[in-house]
Amino acid sequence: IGRGASQIGPDGGFSAPVRVPSLLSGDPAWPEVGDLAGVMLITPANPPQSFLQVLANTPIFPTFKVKVVDAATGQLIPEAKVSFAVWPGYDASAGSLGQLAGQVMTGASNQIGQVVGVTELTPDEKASIALAFLLCFAKGKAHNLNIWEAYPIDPNAALANPPVQGLLQPNSIFPEPTPWAGGSAAAVAEPAAGEVIPYLLIVDALDAGYGLKDADGALKHLSLRVNFHLADLTYRDLTGAVLPNPYTVKLGKLSSGDQSELGPINAAMSGIGAPQLPDPTSPPRFIRYYSAKGVPPGVQVVQAGHGLVVINLSPAQYQKLGAGGVQLYVDGVWQSKFTFHFNTGVDCYQFKGSAQQKSPPFYEGIAAIPNAHLLAVGLRTVQVRAQLQGGQWINYDYQLQVVPLPASWFTVKTQGTRTLTWTPGEVTLLTPWLQAGADGQLLHSDPAKTDETGQLDNRTIPASNITQRVEPNGHAGPQISGQMKGQTLNREGQGCTLNNCPANVTAVAVETLHATSLQSPAADPLSSTTYGPHKENVVPKVTFDLPEVKYGIPFVAEVAAGGSASYEASVTYQGSAAVLNDGGVQSLLTIHPEADTSGTVYVEGRLLAGLIGKAGASLTANFDVHMPVTYDTAKNDPVTAAAYFEYGADFKAWHKWGCAPGLGCAYSKTYPKHLFDGCEVLSGSGGCPAAARTEAPESIAAADPPQFDLQLAASGQGAVMAIWQQTRTNLATALFDGVAWSPAGSIATGLGSSQPQVAFLAPNRAVAVWTETNLSEAQLPGLGGEDLLRAQRIAYAVWDGAAWSAAQPLTTPSLGEGGPALAA
Repeated sequence: IGRGASQIGPDGGFSAPVRVPSLLSGDPAWPEVGDLAGVMLITPANPPQSFLQVLANTPIFPTFKVKVVDAATGQLIPEAKVSFAVWPGYDASAGSLGQLAGQVMTGASNQIGQVVGVTELTPDEKASIALAFLLCFAKGKAHNLNIWEAYPIDPNAALANPPVQGLLQPNSIFPEPTPWAGGSAAAVAEPAAGEVIPYLLIVDALDAGYGLKDADGALKHLSLRVNFHLADLTYRDLTGAVLPNPYTVKLGKLSSGDQSELGPINAAMSGIGAPQLPDPTSPPRFIRYYSAKGVPPGVQVVQAGHGLVVINLSPAQYQKLGAGGVQLYVDGVWQSKFTFHFNTGVDCYQFKGSAQQKSPPFYEGIAAIPNAHLLAVGLRTVQVRAQLQGGQWINYDYQLQVVPLPASWFTVKTQGTRTLTWTPGEVTLLTPWLQAGADGQLLHSDPAKTDETGQLDNRTIPASNITQRVEPNGHAGPQISGQMKGQTLNREGQGCTLNNCPANVTAVAVETLHATSLQSPAADPLSSTTYGPHKENVVPKVTFDLPEVKYGIPFVAEVAAGGSASYEASVTYQGSAAVLNDGGVQSLLTIHPEADTSGTVYVEGRLLAGLIGKAGASLTANFDVHMPVTYDTAKNDPVTAAAYFEYGADFKAWHKWGCAPGLGCAYSKTYPKHLFDGCEVLSGSGGCPAAARTEAPESIAAADPPQFDLQLAASGQGAVMAIWQQTRTNLATALFDGVAWSPAGSIATGLGSSQPQVAFLAPNRAVAVWTETNLSEAQLPGLGGEDLLRAQRIAYAVWDGAAWSAAQPLTTPSLGEGGPALAA
């Protein structure tokens, strides 16, 4: 389209480059030899007549050249038909450009397509459908009689994707984005009417075997809106971008089957589904399978499913197949023949047994790629070849993307054989990472130095597997399973499973060996999970008092010496896992057995049981053994911190006066002093953690001597009575009958009851005595030591074999009687 300068010869003849159809009105038919063309000559010396003035200033339009080539080779397609005409309905004088905008890409069909067959079914197909309807009423489900189901005719029907029925396969306009469609006019300003002339470019090469293929399998030729801008005489697309001139149209080679009498088919692959269309000129592509070819040694590959290709044919298409049927090829190598099953399209899973025709009936064909897990990495060609009744073979071309498994999957060290399970929809790798027998760490005592208890063991007992999973859509998700477990002082803990290991201590309170980094240089973590820190008390804290020894005059002036000892053992579990962007995983697991012991000795002088005064001192020592072990997927061996021994000692002195049991002291002063602490490495590399060298706050709490008095009396016939101070105003008792202890009973006393004694008078009769005061809580503030002493008295109660009597005073407060003793 367009016009160049006329060339007038000496004989008056002329030539001019022109292109028909004409520029403004267009011509729906292609020009042929013998067509007539009207010609007018307009020169400056020969002005046109008035009715031709409109053409006087017509610009010389540049010709819009279109080049149609093979998208794969770039070779010209000479058989391609190119049509370039003014957009239908455009009226330059009516300013209808805006109205055209709404019609730009409506998917209008030009109704060019292939007739694939008639819809009339065979008698057998009709009978199968009738049978399916009948079987929908065959039986009711036991758990719900309102729901019915059919006996399955075709076990593969669930995989069906029914084909679209119809006599015509329309070739709709293949759209380019338009700024006016969908209300997005802000992107590009709409030209005013008269500034542009809209054209429709159609390139049809279907007869030559070239065209475009939509995602639904429909064949299309190229239909493109082109605007000619009068202002600068340029051809532009709908976004305003200038189109190159000549304009190259790339078309892909169509499969022979697409334009055969069989027509297009629908295909899907197990685990993937329908193929994607990378671009209109490329074969449909299945994305993706993972290749198990070339995995490292020590990996057991289990193929748990074949790669299946499923195609659907209408009954009319199926009846066109010849004796060779349909065959499956990969990279030109035969794989298997498609086996077809008739699907009635009837859905029987309806309430009250009603049936419904959910889809047109169709034939489903299935063929297998026997070793799909061993396909080489890259784009594999998949071809479905069908033989028609006339003997002609046609093909449908696809691509299959095969990718390698992430290399990071195989970098984690393993205890035993890895297991790779391949299915079309999922690939998993099970790596036995940690095993207790191979990866457990042990620290034990020298039996010669612990002859009282025998060998004492601290041990880590790890067990962990890593399962890595990837799907065809690329979604990867590793999972770490297992249990962290430990043993300390020969006692094995319950452990902490990785799917349920909540934190019960703060991270700063846990001594943990940290790896240098969770990130590998090749991958970044996308997400992370933490385990713990979880502290398990394997041996709960046990404290026992050493018997107190007293010298001097009881109650009046005496020196007491005694002590206490305690021990406990725990295991702390802590860890983390990071999921990397390549599907790999890096994990740290720490198991930290710990044994703690402590002891306190004291000496104290007392005058009148502390009423006049008492003074004393105590020494407390702490001894802790630690063995933290960290397991890191990035390292071959467990990272074991130095097993270390912590110790420390604290001294405390005090003096007090005006003290009454259960009431406190009128005056009290203490003098604590931390003597020393230290740490020694027992085994392993590295030194003690910094936290081990700091003073622990609880280590300076060297306790006062215990104020707990427990007295026992035997009946002579197998029973034992116990009595002890329970509160400031209560004594507790319990009876042991030779088999079990009775529930604790209670004796209500005066304020400050202490120094209880008990003795049997008969098998079912006993007496208890104690020291108390006749004071009330409100009288205590402001009292001195002498006042507290004068308020002291002795009281008693009698047990009749069932209950204790009410307490009775034995003395009257005057001189501070106390410290009673009984003799039976």
